[in-house]
Amino acid sequence: MKYYTKDNFTGEVVPHYKVNRGVMTKEAAIALKKAQKKFLEKGFSIVIYDAYRPLSSVKYFVEWMKDQNNIIRKKYHYPHIKKKSDMKDIYIASISGHSRGSTIDLSVIDLNKKLLKESIYEERKFNGKIYPFNNDNSIDCGTSFDLMDPASWADNNYFDFTEEQKKNRKYNLFSKVECLVPYPLRTLYIVIIIDMKIIIENSSSLFGFFLIIKLSEYVLAPIIFPMFALLSVLVLIIVTKYNKPPKMRLVLLII
Repeated sequence: MKYYTKDNFTGEVVPHYKVNRGVMTKEAAIALKKAQKKFLEKGFSIVIYDAYRPLSSVKYFVEWMKDQNNIIRKKYHYPHIKKKSDMKDIYIASISGHSRGSTIDLSVIDLNKKLLKESIYEERKFNGKIYPFNNDNSIDCGTSFDLMDPASWADNNYFDFTEEQKKNRKYNLFSKVECLVPYPLRTLYIVIIIDMKIIIENSSSLFGFFLIIKLSEYVLAPIIFPMFALLSVLVLIIVTKYNKPPKMRLVLLII
């Protein structure tokens, strides 16, 4: 767990990471177990960097981003971008999917290699720029975990990576693994076990409606539901004022 150590972009042990153990939902753990079985068949093993993230830790990341004087890990994780102005809502946000318990930061490692407890700093040159590579012996995607830079974007094909790195970045190892979907702003080091798929696997068609509720709970509810409620009230007032038939008012209330 990277944030249990100082080997992360803050340079400190992140508050409330008190044990070197990943916490996640039961559904996520079951899905991850299935994925691990398939990786083992391919000669690899999953490496987990982060799982459930407390809201207090998310807040710590935001406060760290605002501190322009703390740049001790800039060389290792964000050499070509500025704190706050370039990080906000792209790499660091006030709300994290990790806090729901089904988002996992991970990579994979060859079974013939040993994961290093502390990564070894290396430098690589892509497109005329020097980039850090914090080598922990996990598979080589050209960039390493928590690099905040377009070079780490999963679908970025504009960098002169090696053929092996390109192959790894195309998720060849992940393509046939269920429940795992790479996050577009990072290489395959960040993978999401989708809540949507978990719901589908554990619900009958009768409860399909709750899939919409699950998605809207985090994305739509804070914005659309209050606006929709206000609009419904306004329409009802107008209908009542102009003495529209009761059936029309009933339809509006149901909607």
